[in-house]
Amino acid sequence: MYIYVLSTGRTGTNFLFEQLNTHFSQLKLTHQQRGSRIINIVANLPFTNSVYLSLLKFLFKLFGRGYPPHSTIDPLLSMAIYKFIKYGRIDRTKCLIVHLVRSPSTFVTSFMNWKRQSFKRTILHHLVFFWNPIPFFHGCSFLSWLKMSKFEIFCWVWNYKNSCYSKSIDHNHMLLRMEDLINPSTHIKAFQKLACFLGVEIHSNISLKVNNKINKSCPKYFPQYTDWTQQQKSTLHHHCNELRKTFGYDRQL
Repeated sequence: MYIYVLSTGRTGTNFLFEQLNTHFSQLKLTHQQRGSRIINIVANLPFTNSVYLSLLKFLFKLFGRGYPPHSTIDPLLSMAIYKFIKYGRIDRTKCLIVHLVRSPSTFVTSFMNWKRQSFKRTILHHLVFFWNPIPFFHGCSFLSWLKMSKFEIFCWVWNYKNSCYSKSIDHNHMLLRMEDLINPSTHIKAFQKLACFLGVEIHSNISLKVNNKINKSCPKYFPQYTDWTQQQKSTLHHHCNELRKTFGYDRQL
């Protein structure tokens, strides 16, 4: 069985990758490798036709990512794999899908801070078209899209990507919340549930290093949710309200 962890990015994939590779190296999961950025950009193009899907398939083969894709936790491959599954290019019965999600408020805060930590990241998020899906091509009017701040676009991205993963993939699917993986009172149970889903045996005395944050964002550029303006909170609520309740985050906003 192939294993695909689908996420929005900034959801703790580095942490999960480290833990799974430490305890279950036989799963042979990959994370970000050569070609991931190019595949990500192409995957965010608003196409679904046969020629386009064949191009995505070619890129996976070109960069040695395999086809069907090797088991991966790479967030930059999530949209491509989602499209392969949705449009019948991957056999759903031969893969396990882990949908890794994070609270929208902490996701947006993390992304707002992370994109400011280097010049390269700022370029990717402000000047590279289709680094993320673009609202205009998914039901948003052109004028509304032009008025969107980067903050609002991240709110929209959280809802759009997670809606895709949760509503269109219903076979061999597991929802995993990042918060449950790093909370000392729930992380062992969450990891045990994940191991059971993946079909691997877990030791009763397993230890997870939940206090060591990996690839963390610097908090100095954008405040935590409690310090947001009322307008920012309303914007997040507008884009993410329904889905955050579905994921059990309604008490966190």
